[in-house]
Amino acid sequence: MLAASAAAAAALLAGANVHATVAPSSATRDGQVRVAVTGISAPAVSVRLAGGIASGGKWFNWVALRPNGPGSWWTVLRAPGYLGVYPVEIRSGGVRQATDAVVEILPRGFVGKPGFDTPEQVAEWWTRISPAGATLARVSTWHTGFFTHRDPDLNRLLRVRFTLLRPWPQLHLKAGTQAIFLSVARLRPGGLWRLLETTHAA
Repeated sequence: MLAASAAAAAALLAGANVHATVAPSSATRDGQVRVAVTGISAPAVSVRLAGGIASGGKWFNWVALRPNGPGSWWTVLRAPGYLGVYPVEIRSGGVRQATDAVVEILPRGFVGKPGFDTPEQVAEWWTRISPAGATLARVSTWHTGFFTHRDPDLNRLLRVRFTLLRPWPQLHLKAGTQAIFLSVARLRPGGLWRLLETTHAA
């Protein structure tokens, strides 16, 4: 019976023209966003922000959507407490599906920063503009640790090894070989990658 219900839900979602909107799309940390979903007729629908975590470290759970007319739903969600781009997912009958909406938690000036085709190119650019004079040694994508909870199609954590010619007081770095983490993101699959923030901890 459960398998049949799941199959029915999967068929329902697959055949639906699901559309989601969020307001505001660029939210503040731990703020609120209103999510509206249309195009799905089901007894119950839940929503979540994939990879979302509150600033205190609590993972976001699924939240039931409220009916708003035939095939239309809405609710208010807490925004994540950490920088990143978070896809809106829905679930019905135990089957989940991505939507066309995201919630953005971005630093000031993010969209005005240079954009690049690959995350590694962000690290190369960051090294070039270093006021302390830096030579890039190695870039790797980090797959473990707290900051890797976000959707990797839209967010990456890079470990960057480089050599500084002189100290970089703003980042508390001494001259010589150093390593730092760069958090990078893009607003949609296939979009340009930009720097979110630097961090010493993964």
